[in-house]
Amino acid sequence: VGCHVNGIYLMTRPALTPFVGQPPSDTRNFILSSLRPYLEGGDEKVLRLGHRAAQVVWASAGLASWDAHVSGKLSPETDKALRLMFRLQLQNGSWKVPDCWPPLQSSSYQVATVAALAAATAPGWISTLDEKDLAGKVELLKNFLRSEVSPHGYDRVWLLWASAHFDGILSLENRAEVIDDIRTRQNEDGGWSLRAFGGPSGWKTENGTVGSEDRRFGSPVSDGHMTGLVLIGLREAGVPFSDPAVQRAMLWIDSNQRV
Repeated sequence: VGCHVNGIYLMTRPALTPFVGQPPSDTRNFILSSLRPYLEGGDEKVLRLGHRAAQVVWASAGLASWDAHVSGKLSPETDKALRLMFRLQLQNGSWKVPDCWPPLQSSSYQVATVAALAAATAPGWISTLDEKDLAGKVELLKNFLRSEVSPHGYDRVWLLWASAHFDGILSLENRAEVIDDIRTRQNEDGGWSLRAFGGPSGWKTENGTVGSEDRRFGSPVSDGHMTGLVLIGLREAGVPFSDPAVQRAMLWIDSNQRV
């Protein structure tokens, strides 16, 4: 899901369906085949180990995006995946995420924003919940995102995106603060750098601090992941396409994308 970017692909590619056609279903089928034993009642204990809970969150978000943009209706598989996702939720409202290299599993807070997107993107899923326990878990997620302090700026970009779909996790005032912070981090070339949203001590791993000796922290270069993610967050939050920051970022992507 993370290392091979299946998660982010399945989460974002379906939205392009009106412009470039329906995506191939092989990534969706692959993720479903990995989840199927657990969707059909298999032992879920293994999913509470390592990064597996985060992978379930990402898979659920991808399946929800497919339903929203390709099929146009909630599938039984997505419903089961979301229910599985919330069974793995911790008591504080987040999911277990070991210290990991960014970007896709950088903290429990960031994975919680992906879970919020998964629940909110699945067509009609939240509005039709009639189980008190499950609705309570959704509310627990909302309270976690609203009350906890995100560990770094990277998570706040994800929070900005999620807040456009999952109501009640970011006030208008805080949303404006996040957008202003994003603007201050834009490089002169129009792009953004992942490293600028964490800093030398921003991400910890079992092997120490990620990139603590990397000289690029002094003047981090723009990269495609962060620039694309920021653009999604800004546009989803209502920043117009004509905004100068958005226009500069689009020029950066246009001039840096490989053939």
